Amino acid sequence: MTNPILREDVQDFIKEHFRDDLPTIALNGPYFEDIDTKVLLDQMSSKFKCEKKLPTWFNTEGILYPPKLSIEQSSSEITARFKSSLIKGKSLIDLTGGYGVDTYYLAQSIAQVTHCEIDLELSQIAKHNFIQLGQYNINTYCVDGIELVSHLPEKADWVYLDPARRSQTKQRVFKLEDCTPNILKNIDLLFKHTKNIMLKTAPFLDISLGIKQLKQVEAIYVVAVNNEVKELLWLLRSNVNKLPQIHAVNLTENSVWSHSETWPIQSKSIETSEVQRFLYEPLASALKASIHHNISSPLGLFKIHPQTHLYTSNQFVEFPGQTYRVLQVEAYNLKGFKAMTLSQANFKVRNAPDRTEIIRKKFKFKDGGKYYLFFTTDHSGKGCIIKTIKVDFNIRFCGNKLFD
Repeated sequence: MTNPILREDVQDFIKEHFRDDLPTIALNGPYFEDIDTKVLLDQMSSKFKCEKKLPTWFNTEGILYPPKLSIEQSSSEITARFKSSLIKGKSLIDLTGGYGVDTYYLAQSIAQVTHCEIDLELSQIAKHNFIQLGQYNINTYCVDGIELVSHLPEKADWVYLDPARRSQTKQRVFKLEDCTPNILKNIDLLFKHTKNIMLKTAPFLDISLGIKQLKQVEAIYVVAVNNEVKELLWLLRSNVNKLPQIHAVNLTENSVWSHSETWPIQSKSIETSEVQRFLYEPLASALKASIHHNISSPLGLFKIHPQTHLYTSNQFVEFPGQTYRVLQVEAYNLKGFKAMTLSQANFKVRNAPDRTEIIRKKFKFKDGGKYYLFFTTDHSGKGCIIKTIKVDFNIRFCGNKLFD
């Protein structure tokens, strides 16, 4: 792909200045006669966004970057790598290839992959980058993926799609029927050309509704990175005849945590209790997958209220989530807050009597510091404020006084 952006002098300029203040760079341009300054700035801005999100791209020579919106909408490397661990086969078609991050990793588990992208520039950029990255088993086509599938002479082992979640007016959407392409309208067509579909959706999608609408769901993966839910992955199979499995997943740089249940979740019973010495906050993926009860119950934990998804115990237990040492519990009022003698704290609102913005106005303090305040409802149904400090493994193994 011939592109002046790839010239050595231009690449050197981008490497040297991509962390600099871009508005200042824009004012001092142009820098190259044959390159529009806006195009240059787009490369620099997108490269900056890739440093943590897509380190393989960032650290590879001769990579082309798309406009920053495409970077923002693409999967991260860590989630794309996870997707590739879920499938195998001879052929896969990525109907909505975009910048190609998912395509690149899926091609490491599939013998032959087809990348479809209707935007010509993005298609060419992805094709160039696949070569730079040394992934040669990907064919790229600037075509509507649904149109390509409808003319396939043979079935593919897999079809993958990540529908665009923007309306015609560029507003964010997340319902299946509002995304492009509309999987609900095209699912029968797709199952004529494959037995297996992997679908990526927004984390806000209601899981019960998704199962009802898609029908042929074998598994759902609620994928979080560093305790932030990033996406839902749906594995669809033609003629599936069993209840779907739901998997809560939390990815970090060095670990993968997961827990699986059959949907619909048969929640284990759990008793409520007053707040005890330790407070436990489940992982975000466990909450989204509605499996927090079933994780907490075998550990002998109590809920602090039936509708408050916080758990407590007097004895420390290893817990899939964040653990806090309870320092003080006060009534949900100004007197109770003042008794905590805090001017700064991190705060969390969980089933509290008021909304977050009202709490901010009522209880005035600076965000940050080592303490965490939970504004919530206790086992008796009364509002309360819980002052805590995070427990980490270093504290625990050093015999810190928090565990005395």
